[in-house]
Order: sequence, then C-alpha cells, then structure tokens
Amino acid sequence: MDNIDDPLRDLSQIEANAERVVRAIGHEAVDVYGFLSEQFACGPEAGNYAFQFVYRSFYRLDSAGLTSEFKSKYFVMLEETPQSAGDRLGEPGEADSNTS
Repeated sequence: MDNIDDPLRDLSQIEANAERVVRAIGHEAVDVYGFLSEQFACGPEAGNYAFQFVYRSFYRLDSAGLTSEFKSKYFVMLEETPQSAGDRLGEPGEADSNTS
C-alpha cells in the first residue's frame, strides 16, 4: 500500500517520464528554472538584479500588484531564509538529500 503522506512517492514516475514532462512544461520554463537555480546558488539575491527580474517574471510577482518596497524586502528575506536553494525555489527533495 502506498504511503499517501509521502510527498516523494510519485518522483519515480516523473523521472521515468522526464522527457514528456519537459515537453509538457516547455523547455523555456525548464531553462529559466535552471538559470534561477544556478544564480540562487551563487547568492546573494538582494543585489542580483538580473536574478530578481527573471525570478519576478517567472513566478509572476510583477503581475501581483506588489509595491517595489515589498519586492525589495521579499528578496532580502529570501536571502536570509536558512534553507537549501532547491527547497526555496520549489525543487522537491533537494533539502531531503542533504540530511543523510
């Protein structure tokens, strides 16, 4: 019986169908996510305006009607968050792989 509470239970299906998943999502989105992950790993985010611009566009923060002050504070707080880069950007399992 599958453990319904296990958030990683379906990753094997995603991995097995990676090419199909990428086609469905779109190569551009995958490439942008890769760029964001690389830039995030290099840090700091608060002064990386190219990262911020792409991040805001990718996650649609600019469409949310947020103030410039809010967005600036958002990136300062993102930088201060004590989690792994993959976990903060929404990559499942990244934080778990560091806890062996």
